[in-house]
Amino acid sequence: MPSSPQIKVQEPFKTVLWDMDGTLIDSEPVWQEEELELARLNSIPWSEADSLNCLGGPISRVDSYMRERAPGKFAEGELSNLLIARIANRLSAGVDFAPGAQKLIAEMISLNLKLGLVTASARVIVEAALPSIGNIFHTVISADDVPNPKPDPSGYQVAARNLQTPIEECLIIEDSPNGMRAAISSGAWILGLKHGKNLPDSPRARYLDNLEGVTFNSICELFRGRQV
Repeated sequence: MPSSPQIKVQEPFKTVLWDMDGTLIDSEPVWQEEELELARLNSIPWSEADSLNCLGGPISRVDSYMRERAPGKFAEGELSNLLIARIANRLSAGVDFAPGAQKLIAEMISLNLKLGLVTASARVIVEAALPSIGNIFHTVISADDVPNPKPDPSGYQVAARNLQTPIEECLIIEDSPNGMRAAISSGAWILGLKHGKNLPDSPRARYLDNLEGVTFNSICELFRGRQV
């Protein structure tokens, strides 16, 4: 039986696909605060642990969790729509980059890399955040642009096609387990940010604690000469 062909990592990468919440921008505290406030306003028992359990997942998970705590009180999707509006309103007032992300992405821009943004957030949330981020991405894929959100890999695959780069030659930067699983399933190379979470295993994945002090060259060194 013939062996599978070996694919060598692109040295260096020419296309980088970024996750948004928690990876590019420091929006995870906003999500946690707004989930807690939405729950409080609607007398739904909710804790920081509940928010952490929903972190990085599709917003339908938050909706489902909250409805379970208020049986028969809300229709499916009602709470997620309210939360989306709250998050969009907060981010439209401005949001900071995640630690290390602004400097790293500025370096990538100076190197003329193809850059894509792929997020499980709704398009209205992305549009609210983009003024803070800037017009730096060649393609932006939201949860509204694909049939299924992360951990489905389609968002990353669509972004790669839009940038006319084989997904196997793309680098993805992610911080959530669902996003990491989407990245791995897509066939790309992945730089995962640990954040103390359970990390999916893959020969295509490398992990760092965060992006502080990280350069594009140091990322490429993590993958240098690796094959799968």
